[in-house]
Amino acid sequence: KPSITSNLNEDDAEAALIFDRSALCQIGNVKGNLIGMYALSPPLFELFAKHRQLTNSKLARQYPAVHYGVLKTLYSHCAAHEHFIHNSDL
Repeated sequence: KPSITSNLNEDDAEAALIFDRSALCQIGNVKGNLIGMYALSPPLFELFAKHRQLTNSKLARQYPAVHYGVLKTLYSHCAAHEHFIHNSDL
């Protein structure tokens, strides 16, 4: 695994992650956005679904705002791009 060092304290790093997630959310939700669709590697959906350790209980316990933000971004991206199966009879 790559090692990442930072001069930020824990609270500032958490705030930076939440801010960055918000910016990526805006890019990921725009339909037809060439940057979001082709230029980013990994794609935003893969980044949030696979690389953010959403099932890591330690992340959810220690950084609930970050965990919630990532889940919200993934949900928002899926909703914006109609990745849900509509099967309701309502």
